[in-house]
Amino acid sequence: MIVKMLTSVARHGQVALVLGLLAGFLLKDLAAALKPWLPEMVAGLLFLTAFRIGAPRAFGGLKDGVSSLKSVLILQMLLPMLAVGLFWLLGLPAAPLAVALVGWSLRLAR
Repeated sequence: MIVKMLTSVARHGQVALVLGLLAGFLLKDLAAALKPWLPEMVAGLLFLTAFRIGAPRAFGGLKDGVSSLKSVLILQMLLPMLAVGLFWLLGLPAAPLAVALVGWSLRLAR
């Protein structure tokens, strides 16, 4: 019974996502009650996903994750910090242009 229900939810994943978001907005008391268990629920979903795709694919994806982590660290941390440092050296750390360019670089990194 539960497997059939989960299979149906999986087939209609986009609709389930939208309904889950709506439920979170409309059922604020329930969302607040579940908030302390959010890390455990995320870990459970990650476990189910890894279990579903299998160990070889799950561990194979770790290699891609390392390259993605490198990209995130470079684009979202290193480059904006270099830009802030450059503007600081030029004496413009809080200038509107400096703030706009650093914000723009962060937006490009997404």
